[in-house]
Amino acid sequence: MGDVVLGQEEVRALVAGELDVDPAAIGPDEDLVTLGLHSMRMIRIAARLRRRGVRVNFSDLALRPTVLAWSELIEERLGAERARPGPPGRAGPRGGGPRPR
Repeated sequence: MGDVVLGQEEVRALVAGELDVDPAAIGPDEDLVTLGLHSMRMIRIAARLRRRGVRVNFSDLALRPTVLAWSELIEERLGAERARPGPPGRAGPRGGGPRPR
């Protein structure tokens, strides 16, 4: 999988899709719960983000429910994931490194 990029616009689009509103109607600092993004919708967004390679859960999103906060969280998590070394004995996605003895 290539690098995942999820900026404010992509996060805003995810939220707008759940709320069935125009993405332009959602400000970066608006409380998404106040806009109607209840827990089940946050759970669905967390699942979509995980499918895109972002390690988040409902609690992460519920802690600071704004587009800006989620964008920062995603950037932080993706940066940590890229910095994490792969499992020993593996090189690249196909495991072409040395075999353990």
